Amino acid sequence: MWIQNLFGNSQSVVPTKTDYTVATVKEVLTLSQSAAGVMPVPFLQEAIEVALKIIQVCEVRRIPPVRVARQLMKMI
Repeated sequence: MWIQNLFGNSQSVVPTKTDYTVATVKEVLTLSQSAAGVMPVPFLQEAIEVALKIIQVCEVRRIPPVRVARQLMKMI
C-alpha cells in the first residue's frame, strides 16, 4: 500500500481518496467496536469485527472494498 513508500520504497505512490476512505472507515469501526462492548445491541461487536475482517482481506488480496460491499448488498 502507499504507506510502504514511507519506509524506503523507491517508487512514488500517492494515496487515493479510496485509500483515505478505507483508512478512516477502519478507524471508525475500531472505535465503534470498543464502544459496542457497553451498548446493549445484540451482535453489534461481532458485526463490526466481520466488517474489519472483510476490509483486511480486501487489502491483502488488493480487491477494492467498494466492489465487495456491492456484492454483499446484492446478497442481502
